[in-house]
Amino acid sequence: MPLQARGQATVESILDATSNLIAEIGHEAVNTNLIASAAGVNIATLYQYFSNKQAILLALFERQTNERVETLKKLFGGIGSERPWRETVETALDMVADMRMAQRGAAGIRLAIRASPELMEHDRRANKAAAAVMADSLVRVAGLTKEHATTVAIIGMEIGTSLMDVWSLEYGPGDRSLVDEAKVALVAYLSFYFDRQQQMAS
Repeated sequence: MPLQARGQATVESILDATSNLIAEIGHEAVNTNLIASAAGVNIATLYQYFSNKQAILLALFERQTNERVETLKKLFGGIGSERPWRETVETALDMVADMRMAQRGAAGIRLAIRASPELMEHDRRANKAAAAVMADSLVRVAGLTKEHATTVAIIGMEIGTSLMDVWSLEYGPGDRSLVDEAKVALVAYLSFYFDRQQQMAS
């Protein structure tokens, strides 16, 4: 990200234009010439900030991922003191669904990530970063070892992410039935760990 405000505005314009184009024509039809035109910059300016289309897609993905991880930190950090774990998990899935609906081109960006081996690696790392937030809660509240908590959290994150992908790619944004089922699935999986610790304490 450039340091000067003008450069930052240019980068944001390129990212927003890419999101809009992906929503309108799909990620496969988008190229850097179209992006530059939609962003109102010349192609040389675009290449000053991004080496290719993949780099732009990665920047978009990271922008979305950072927002998701920060949201999860706020939610899962309060488990055990401010809110029950079940409510936190359900709220987290609702918020992720809301973010995907609000982010223009989010479904297309997910398709692009899944279609590229290079970008898939970034997706795996992002899921691990989000899982680390959940793992901290499992250590603190459910009493798991860090290693066990990490495994459980990665599985939980994969359940949630996979079902959110199916929902955003195959269901209409107004149909939240799969989101509700994702809550059931994730709560059922995590209840073995969170509830077992509560039962042992009582």
